[in-house]
Amino acid sequence: MRAGSMTDQVRAEARQVDLVKAILTALFLVPFVLGWLAALTVRACWAVISWTWAALVVGWRTAYGHADGGS
Repeated sequence: MRAGSMTDQVRAEARQVDLVKAILTALFLVPFVLGWLAALTVRACWAVISWTWAALVVGWRTAYGHADGGS
């Protein structure tokens, strides 16, 4: 494919772009990314909290010799 014909195709596609849709997409991209990052942060924090709690419970049971914890 020639560079000139590729340029013509790009120009034809660019003429069909809806400016309002492009602006709204750019505007909604920021809150979407912030929400996505917030969800990842919450999920990571929940994983840390739940593992910490589980380790605390297992340690407690082990220290006091309950049936589940050993001794």
